[in-house]
Amino acid sequence: MEGYILTEDLLIKRWPNDSSQTKIKDALSDINGVKHVDITEQKIHFEFYPNIVSKNQVTRIISNLGCLIKTEKQKKGVFSRYIERMAETNKRQFGNERLDCCKLNKRG
Repeated sequence: MEGYILTEDLLIKRWPNDSSQTKIKDALSDINGVKHVDITEQKIHFEFYPNIVSKNQVTRIISNLGCLIKTEKQKKGVFSRYIERMAETNKRQFGNERLDCCKLNKRG
């Protein structure tokens, strides 16, 4: 297989039963595009080729086998927060309409 590999860790909220870990590992290993699977008590670590299989497909398979996955909001970095604040300020100042040089000079 060619292409780049992505690595993903999914935190587990609840396992359905003791044998589910081996079922999930076998199911993920059988998926075309999943390269490596490692399962611990609290997380599933897998490597996959995103041009063959998506993270959502893998997550759906895990959920269909009865495993509850924790969903966490990713913390935003300094740059992301700065961009969001700038966008909010621009929206308040200029509104939602399309901007061009003439409108910017009138409102400035």
